[in-house]
Amino acid sequence: MRGVFYVSAAEMAAGGLSALLSSFGFNYTNGVTVAPVTGSMVVYFQLTNDATNTKSNIFATAITGMTTVYNGNMTIPVAATATFVDLPLASAFNYTGGAMYVAYDWISAGPFTNSLTPATYAANNSIAGGGLTAAANSSVAPATLGSTAFRPAFRFGSVNTVTNDVSVNYIATPAILATSNGTSHAVQALVNNNSNTTLNNIPVSLNVSGAVTFANTFTVASLAAGNTASVTFAPFPISSGLTGINTINVSVPNDQINTNNLQSWTQTLTCNVQALGPNVTSTTFTNGIGFNTGSGLLLNRVQFAGTNTLVSTDIAISSPTTNLSNSLYAVVCNSLGTILATSNTITVGNANLGVYNTFTFAPTQVLASTDYYIGLAQPSNT
Repeated sequence: MRGVFYVSAAEMAAGGLSALLSSFGFNYTNGVTVAPVTGSMVVYFQLTNDATNTKSNIFATAITGMTTVYNGNMTIPVAATATFVDLPLASAFNYTGGAMYVAYDWISAGPFTNSLTPATYAANNSIAGGGLTAAANSSVAPATLGSTAFRPAFRFGSVNTVTNDVSVNYIATPAILATSNGTSHAVQALVNNNSNTTLNNIPVSLNVSGAVTFANTFTVASLAAGNTASVTFAPFPISSGLTGINTINVSVPNDQINTNNLQSWTQTLTCNVQALGPNVTSTTFTNGIGFNTGSGLLLNRVQFAGTNTLVSTDIAISSPTTNLSNSLYAVVCNSLGTILATSNTITVGNANLGVYNTFTFAPTQVLASTDYYIGLAQPSNT
């Protein structure tokens, strides 16, 4: 199998790579079955100012002037689900910006058996004529390539030259917080060391303003290169029945990359409603997840600040009309997956599409600081 593919400057820029590319690989939606498949692989790179793929469809001509960055074996692993392969480059390729051509020449003797399901690599067709490729099931490699819009989803690895960069990746706190218990709430966050070395004594700061004013700092004693730390701040007090809006900021000090030093989150304080996601009031909910014609549960993990009685949940149903006439109901499970309560069943009509829908439960006690799983049950459908 041979291919010559164009990767746009915008696609390369979106990868956030440093100048020195150190590895190359493929994303697979599945690997092979039965046994791994090994073959020889030659990979070529070339920088270009071209806006489209202008390479010759003759492979020998197309790779003229390209740099051989890998020449060795590649093994496609056994995997029933998504996997990947990364090949270490013989020496770092100096990527100075712009678009790139990637070419490869793959030869394998198998095994090829009827029981061996072929691997499938992830691809896209976002650039018309972005690829040239051909394959043959003989010992003679194809010399002439055919044009295709489908390009493999390439993986580029780069040498990390950053010595001091910490990012705030995520704030874990409800978007809507019930204050009827008159208790306190602890904000959590995830920070990552994006440097190429261990960093010590990293101060992570919490600042809450609005309905509540509060500040706290947590120091991460040591964080290895590439690792993530979960930070739990001291809890801030909440008066019973307090309502209003909190702005929650989590930050780390300035470093080599300051664009990732701060995450912000808006939190609504209510009397008796809690929500995980943003308090979205206007959206079309065009994207959804489900089991197609199958059945199953779609659940979110939830904890409550105090012991309470759960009576309902609001869940959005996506807007595609393929949802019409299907039935759904809500469930509450404990941490073992045992269903504690089920709601009324709705048959999806036009009025249910693209909006939150309320599902009611018989009053169900939920304990403080305990894991529950709440979401939708999808029965099988046609």
